[in-house]
Amino acid sequence: MLEGLRLIGMNQKKIIDTNGRTISKIGIVAPSFFVEKHNNFINGIKELKSYCDAIVYGKTVNNRVYNTTGTAKERAEDINSMFSDPDIDMIIASDGGCRAIEVLEYLDYEMIEKNSKIICGFSDITHILLAIYAKTSNRVIHGMDVINGFGEGLYIKQNIDLFWKNVETDQWNMGLSKAKILKEGSGCGVTIGGWLNAIVNLSGTEYFPKDNKIILFWETIDEEPNRINMMLQALRLSNLLNRVEGMIIGELTNCVEKEYYDCIPTIEDIILKACDGYDFPIIMNAPFGHKEHKGTIPYGLKVIINTKRIPLIS
Repeated sequence: MLEGLRLIGMNQKKIIDTNGRTISKIGIVAPSFFVEKHNNFINGIKELKSYCDAIVYGKTVNNRVYNTTGTAKERAEDINSMFSDPDIDMIIASDGGCRAIEVLEYLDYEMIEKNSKIICGFSDITHILLAIYAKTSNRVIHGMDVINGFGEGLYIKQNIDLFWKNVETDQWNMGLSKAKILKEGSGCGVTIGGWLNAIVNLSGTEYFPKDNKIILFWETIDEEPNRINMMLQALRLSNLLNRVEGMIIGELTNCVEKEYYDCIPTIEDIILKACDGYDFPIIMNAPFGHKEHKGTIPYGLKVIINTKRIPLIS
């Protein structure tokens, strides 16, 4: 239990008042996987309609082209059109997948920066979130999509309530009482992260944020520990860890070793070894990821981590 943890979001500016129904329209895009879980999608849209006046769908949302919804340019144009529409206040991805990275070169970042609005998703959509934040510093939120967030039955109310709390004020609301301190310490930085695979893919590119002091949060699914080791070592070699002031690890879903099941270190040892030589604190089992807990984390939020109850001054 994290009795000694202080984790404080410093920004508390009012963004959207959902109680006052100031959200005009929510735009839905499908830049990665096609809509396969139709019941979840329908349930998610029904839930979102209670918070806005109208839902607007991207042109590719109902399409299926192999394991995605259209060409990279078509999917990017859906995102561009949502940002350019002045009546749309928020953009939400339908699902994750494995094709989001293809749209990055076709996004109109100059236009997106001029038409700042919230965009959110998780998993493979991390590629888009990282790129938009890196290029524009616009507000992006990791943690919820239509199918696996608003449309999912397990823990749905808890996840949704936390999501809107994070949207309504520019701060971070997440309970960490059941998380685990893997490494003691303190640090202060801005929140950046998401799906570990996307972080590794974009680290060192123009599509990864340039902030010098970051609180890196990450999670992943269906990755064997030996693969997680390679990804963390890649981040070490890319020098990203030189910019990390604290690490928060979410739920590692189905991350069971198969290839080297009888001769692999524990995941805790793998993480500690990859971070050897760095003095930032590491927290594990935070309630976000691909399982029932879809905790929401805004990018660029100034956060203090202190596992030793030592007061920090920002």
